[in-house]
Amino acid sequence: GFTLIEIMLALAIFGLVTVTLYGTFARTLRSKALAERRAEVTRLGRAAVGRMADEIGSAYYPANLPGTAIFRILKSGTEDAPLDSLVFTALSARPAGMDGQGTDQRMIAYFFPRDRSGLRRDTRTSESDTEGALKQPSNRGGSDLLADDAEDFFAAFGAAHPPVLGTTPHRLLRREATMIERHALDHAPATVFLDDVAGLELTFFDGREWRDTWDSEDANSRRLPRAVTIDLALYDAAGDIHHFTTAVDIPLSDTPIPDTSSSPGSGNQASGQKKAPGGGR
Repeated sequence: GFTLIEIMLALAIFGLVTVTLYGTFARTLRSKALAERRAEVTRLGRAAVGRMADEIGSAYYPANLPGTAIFRILKSGTEDAPLDSLVFTALSARPAGMDGQGTDQRMIAYFFPRDRSGLRRDTRTSESDTEGALKQPSNRGGSDLLADDAEDFFAAFGAAHPPVLGTTPHRLLRREATMIERHALDHAPATVFLDDVAGLELTFFDGREWRDTWDSEDANSRRLPRAVTIDLALYDAAGDIHHFTTAVDIPLSDTPIPDTSSSPGSGNQASGQKKAPGGGR
């Protein structure tokens, strides 16, 4: 038989081995869960940025439809958590009508809905600067939507994970309408494009420098930027933020701008800006 000391020694060794194995197993499970969270958010982020880049890259500003064509950014959020919205016209590769005879010219909007409190920052502000921040709803391309008002096709896959304490995830919505007239986008249904958004920041290259804002109706700028950078930040299930960044060029950005310098009362061009050969900027 075994003495009491031998039995106690065997139990102690068994306990040490069990604790060691449990610690290794627990770390393996945590690493697996972390890898799965990162893989999921990476898949979503890459797919979202890829689609946005494809559509922005096909931006189109026809010279014969100046009242309908548009490329405009709407700044929102804060410096630490920008929530930029973009409205633009583009050429779509999707089917145009049941008979295939419809136009491929589309109006597209990516935007953030109004907060349920009824208030939302309309201009990029800092924590200490809130003056004039709550002027209009963020969605100026149509109805003043709440996050739950849009069609959510992803709900069929089950409920999303609850927000992590200390995070403020946002829902990015999307609208698309045939480019018939400017208000066509107002009546288009909004769909959920992406959840758990921590921030979205867009910057624009005008051929000389990068700019934070862009408005195609600004007489002193191009109708379309030469390139756009997209910085999308997403929360994962643990509350960590992951950034997905890309840059996309716009081939149709060289569409000539109508020369209005000779019109009555137009005067000279803005100071510090010289007219480039061919009337472009």
